[in-house]
Amino acid sequence: MRLFGLLACVFALSVPAAAQAAVRSGQVNDPQDAQGPSLDNRAPDDISFVSASYDDQSGTLTVSARFYGTPSDPNANRSFPPLDFSVGKACDEAMPLDGQFSADAYWDGGEQGSGNYVVDGNGSVRLDGFNGTLQATPVLSDDHQTISVTFQHAAFMHQDWRCVAGALDKNANGSDQFSFFFDGFAPARLTPAIAAAAMRKAVTARFGKAFTKARPRFLACPQEQFGTTSELPSSLCAIEFRSGRTWRYAEGTVVADGPRLVTTIGKVRRYVRAWRNCAKKGLRKAHVTGTLATNSGDCSPAPAAIIAATAHRRRLRRSLTIPSASLDRAGLAAVSTFHCGIGRRGQVVTASCHNSLGDAFRYVFPLNRV
Repeated sequence: MRLFGLLACVFALSVPAAAQAAVRSGQVNDPQDAQGPSLDNRAPDDISFVSASYDDQSGTLTVSARFYGTPSDPNANRSFPPLDFSVGKACDEAMPLDGQFSADAYWDGGEQGSGNYVVDGNGSVRLDGFNGTLQATPVLSDDHQTISVTFQHAAFMHQDWRCVAGALDKNANGSDQFSFFFDGFAPARLTPAIAAAAMRKAVTARFGKAFTKARPRFLACPQEQFGTTSELPSSLCAIEFRSGRTWRYAEGTVVADGPRLVTTIGKVRRYVRAWRNCAKKGLRKAHVTGTLATNSGDCSPAPAAIIAATAHRRRLRRSLTIPSASLDRAGLAAVSTFHCGIGRRGQVVTASCHNSLGDAFRYVFPLNRV
């Protein structure tokens, strides 16, 4: 079984992928598979070419395929094996539209040139969220080498479909697979270094020298924070830097929207390092007691909840490290890993914690109430 390579196509980076012309198209070619020995002398079905086009204005989808071993004589009888396909925004198991098509073509008079040359086949698709199937009749190209099937429905209109994938059906004699993006929609390569470079450019454009000359400063888009945003490959990034007495902290995303890398910087938290008490309602929502103070304005109760849970299990010692992964911030150790010193006076515990950039919080709670 072999997965076809994705086609990379040239696309104007200055034009948003979703704003392209209504018709999207793409294709993939596959070299002929090596044929091993067969006990029944039956050549395996072997895909040579698959293409698709999608008109989001009319809701029309056409899928075409060619196979090795199809007779070159257009008047010869032929059989096109069943081909399964899926269409969606991302090439994954959640693609919303699934379909299949196949056909036999032959002379209905029983001999070549006798009677009519007919195409006997069927195509069908199902769409998530809709009952039933949509049927269509396959057609052949003029040389009878390519089989195509076209589906049209109002439910197919204005869908952001970008990828086509599929394989020979289980009833075919083969196991070829294929996958390709419509032209101009193959996602840009996204790695931690590439994401960080894109985010650094966006942060520099927004903050200028306040960021480029900041000391200290932190920016990272770690592999642990890679995932999807609106079904597109994306990375979460964290940024923190000091300019004068003012600190800034923000989170952002880098999304591979087709061939473009789209950066978004979220809400920026500006603060001057000074200790302030946090509202107790945040602790109550996290089901912990006590008081929380911070020098960075970050009143998240999550670290306090971890400290309280550790005390409840009677595992609280004089020092405690809260790793970034335990706060769902894996890979962002500089801003999310806290090292705590634990003090106790009677039943009152004080946890004084800081990260490597100097952000700190102090959590005081009664040991007999955890």
